[in-house]
Amino acid sequence: MTVEVSLEEHAHAVLGSPAACRRVLRALADMEVAGRLDEAKWSSVASELERLRRPAGRSMWRR
Repeated sequence: MTVEVSLEEHAHAVLGSPAACRRVLRALADMEVAGRLDEAKWSSVASELERLRRPAGRSMWRR
């Protein structure tokens, strides 16, 4: 018997587990290296990865 798990339950599991969160981040990084985040539908994910890599307190906008 298959039990369906909601998207919210998946998200809570990832956010509640450092190991699961790390696996998701690694998968996204691998997708980026493979060029799969270059597709338009993934552009916001690529932008967010870039934001996460910036040192704290640095804006992407120059003043």
